[in-house]
Amino acid sequence: MEFYQNLSALRKSKNLSQEEIADRLGVSRQAISKWENGQALPETTNIMKLCEILEVTPNELLGYEEYKAQTVEKLTCDNEEIKEKKKWYKTTPFKVFVAVLGALLAVNLIMGLIALGFAGVIMMRKDVNDSVFPNEVVSLEPGETMTMGGAAEFSVQGTQGEKIVIKAEYMPKVYSNGYEYSFVFSGEGMQTVTEKAQMKNGRLTAMAALPQISGAIEVEFITDTGYKKVPVKIATIDGLDENSIEWH
Repeated sequence: MEFYQNLSALRKSKNLSQEEIADRLGVSRQAISKWENGQALPETTNIMKLCEILEVTPNELLGYEEYKAQTVEKLTCDNEEIKEKKKWYKTTPFKVFVAVLGALLAVNLIMGLIALGFAGVIMMRKDVNDSVFPNEVVSLEPGETMTMGGAAEFSVQGTQGEKIVIKAEYMPKVYSNGYEYSFVFSGEGMQTVTEKAQMKNGRLTAMAALPQISGAIEVEFITDTGYKKVPVKIATIDGLDENSIEWH
């Protein structure tokens, strides 16, 4: 069975309601319902908590034990030649084969859990048209992620001493309430400027005071998932003064 089927069956076998599970995890009942209907998947931390509540291993909850059992059964039962040579199972080559198979399954499990965490969770994604950016404020359930994306925008807001204050706006391809975002400005002859981004009017926004330099200023957008920081170059500012800003 798949994860959502396992979760529903194990919860019912423990005589637990969706509300009881939700209270113990600190999430909404609707989130539990989505997990059991296959519409979304929980974060890695919630998967581990579910294992404790339901008294099962992650392999059992995620369905890997059943997959492993089916794989071993196919290798051992469907091959008549192996059936007829059972003594060979006790030899060193067969033991090596089983060890390699177990290692491969373990690697697949680890990579799967890492993927869950990198997403901060296995995500429910929603397609959103770029037209929502100017006015709509994004609201997500904990652990959910929204597929969006859009071009970077910059505007001059004024001056701060000899520096130019600009507003940077950007929406990455994937947005999640659980991530942290920041803009990083760097260029030859200037100190790197890092400003944390906040969601405003449907776009991640930050204010930055930048020096007027002769060269270009590179702009990176950093997504911090909690497990990894992912930098993406989003623009190059090649013209900046107190009245205007140019970028490509």
